[in-house]
Amino acid sequence: MSRHELTDEQWAIIAPLIPKQKPGRGRPRADDHPR
Repeated sequence: MSRHELTDEQWAIIAPLIPKQKPGRGRPRADDHPR
């Protein structure tokens, strides 16, 4: 196993501690590409 890989048991312990990802806030970027 690689140094940065987690086992299922380790992930089961860590997963509840990670905050849920919030949806993006605000408006999406305007299309500012030059035409």
